[in-house]
Amino acid sequence: MKLALCVPSRTELPKAFHEMLAPHLADIAYEPIVVVGKPVVDARNELAARARASGAELTLWLDDDAHPEPGSIERLLATLRERGDIDMLAAFACDRRPFCSPNAFALHGERYVALVERDTPAPFTIPAWAPRYRIGEIVPIDACAFHCVLMRTELLARLGAEPFALPEHATYGEDFQFCRRARAAGARLAIDTGAPVAHLEPERELAFLPYKPPGRIVERRFAAAPDRRSAAEIAALWRDQDIRAGRAYGAAVDAIFRAARERKGAPNRR
Repeated sequence: MKLALCVPSRTELPKAFHEMLAPHLADIAYEPIVVVGKPVVDARNELAARARASGAELTLWLDDDAHPEPGSIERLLATLRERGDIDMLAAFACDRRPFCSPNAFALHGERYVALVERDTPAPFTIPAWAPRYRIGEIVPIDACAFHCVLMRTELLARLGAEPFALPEHATYGEDFQFCRRARAAGARLAIDTGAPVAHLEPERELAFLPYKPPGRIVERRFAAAPDRRSAAEIAALWRDQDIRAGRAYGAAVDAIFRAARERKGAPNRR
């Protein structure tokens, strides 16, 4: 089996990135495909075309600030081999924010709703229709971020050229647009909640996993940073932070994020 490893990056990947990834792919024939310095939509579309041309059976999408826990990539590969009913499998990951829900969603009407862990206490009532999971379950989804996603390369062929393109007046980013096209083409998407992949913030040497406090990578694993404050006190410091400040994704995607921030900050209107 051959794997295409697709990485969109703002800069050349450091040696540490390849060293981090090597143990996960030690027994896999893989072709690293990296696009550097392009807007994310253009980068992902170029990566998709090159993955299709590679002849690889599977394609792994991995952001340059991703850090898989030991065994996570191996688990994704094993699951996709075993589960012929799944076309695309997301890892268990989240935004660069503490106590964040996983970046995987199910549609409820026209609204994307994040998955909720069954035994996680919440300071609000969780609707009965909210999608639930327990750690270790593989859960069907309608959309996900592309922080770490494994798919059958055949799915790229089904979606054709520019599967990450943004339609006019788009309100969702390139990853959700891909998922919408995939679902419309009959693809089956899922998340493996037993395959955690941390989201790194290199500037402060922090790492984030769903529902966890801020942490760091210690001996290849996520470890929560010692902190005597309560979860509520820690979360309050991040509530109004713009986690994408200082990062550019390309004019089109930046405009979507900017509009979302403006909607969030606007007063309620009747």
